[in-house]
Amino acid sequence: MRAAESQGGAAACGPTAEQPPTRTVVISWGEECHHEVRVRVPLDFEPDERDLANGLAELSNDGYQWLQRAGIAVDDIDDDPSAEYFDPPICGEGF
Repeated sequence: MRAAESQGGAAACGPTAEQPPTRTVVISWGEECHHEVRVRVPLDFEPDERDLANGLAELSNDGYQWLQRAGIAVDDIDDDPSAEYFDPPICGEGF
């Protein structure tokens, strides 16, 4: 629940005083992530005979190690006032 809703007020709509004029874009990207877990298996365990993809989803530890975003593309589209406001840091600021 948003703060404005929890206090009984209406949620703010549209740009706030801090937001400059905007345009709408679509940003698309791919992600590669790496997972690694240490598990105990039966002595006769043969990986090629197992449904590892679904079995790994059942583990209590997902083994997440890192994530990398790549192939980021930005395309202009028609204005969409309901799109989320996005203003990431400028390269070199805070990196």
